[in-house]
Amino acid sequence: SSGINAEYGAILSEDQVINAAWICFAFSMMFFGSGVVFMGRAHLIPYILFFKGMFVAYNYSSGMKFKHNCLGELVVYSIFGPTITTFVGACLNKGMFSWLVFVAGSPLGLLAAAVLLSNNIRDAGNDLKCGVHTLANRLGLKKSLNVYSGLLLLPYLQVTGLVLMWERYHALLALWLLAPFSLYCGIRPHRQDAISALTDLFPLTLGHYHLVGAVYLALFTYAAF
Repeated sequence: SSGINAEYGAILSEDQVINAAWICFAFSMMFFGSGVVFMGRAHLIPYILFFKGMFVAYNYSSGMKFKHNCLGELVVYSIFGPTITTFVGACLNKGMFSWLVFVAGSPLGLLAAAVLLSNNIRDAGNDLKCGVHTLANRLGLKKSLNVYSGLLLLPYLQVTGLVLMWERYHALLALWLLAPFSLYCGIRPHRQDAISALTDLFPLTLGHYHLVGAVYLALFTYAAF
């Protein structure tokens, strides 16, 4: 639904959005299948995570309508953070649950939540007209940007906490080299007028997510192996 925006111009048609949803469903089935292969058909983790994903996917805009009730960012944090890292970690460890992998997913979840929040800030006016009460609508522009900045910077504190708990992962501290870029991304919208913030925030945040997320995963993989 992010691509259908009457106020700023449609990025995708309705049919394209529906097709994208089916593609996402196909990928979810691939993840589920790989989990069954790596962990065994009798293991519960792939089934639990698969049905959690289906539950969230259905209830995000329909059913319980998480997006309509200010819960979108929390749901995205959960799915793209601890849930996905737990799934991958369980696949690599033959179904064994790891608290380290679960906690390590939190920075990724925060970065993903920042992407959604930036999108909702941009679409706030149109969402309100459609009766969609996102977190950005509830908080207003100024407070939403404050939360947005926090979502970009909090991962660095979490990475430091990970290193304090597991000294073996001290390589993660190298992520702090990207902190100035995150700080720039977090401060920039506060120094712009409202229109500039709405139009530039989402692509900037998406680029930030890809860069910082990729470096974080690379550092974590290096430290683990």
